[in-house]
Amino acid sequence: MFVALLNITPKLNLLPPRRTVRRLIAYCLLLATTALWSTGCQSGYPVSANQNRPNDQRSQPKQVRTTRVTEMPMGQTVSVNGTLAVYDQATVSVKVPGRLRSITVDLGSPVRRGQMLAQLELQDYLLRIEQSSAALAQVRTR
Repeated sequence: MFVALLNITPKLNLLPPRRTVRRLIAYCLLLATTALWSTGCQSGYPVSANQNRPNDQRSQPKQVRTTRVTEMPMGQTVSVNGTLAVYDQATVSVKVPGRLRSITVDLGSPVRRGQMLAQLELQDYLLRIEQSSAALAQVRTR
């Protein structure tokens, strides 16, 4: 004979009811607020450092000088980090290949129409001219 064991264990609720937890939190907050308020109302420090000194030892008031307010321009300086974008950009290209001899402008320099930006190395072109002239002279002699 088998006896089926059913899971009939009573559910144990180990947590207190929510109402009790809320009351406990409210009491703790009330206690903390009261403690902070009571310590803030009384302090053991004097209001002024001169309050505990006799009258003859108290410091004399400082001499103060006043002036009239005048309006004047002020410079404004702003220090920022960032990257600047160009206002106008152009692509530069040459009609013939070659090596650059010199660049006459710097990055970001303003340029005008027709201004020389770079100069190509002429030696390669002069050698090509001589080679072509020699080839032409050779063809003419035949």
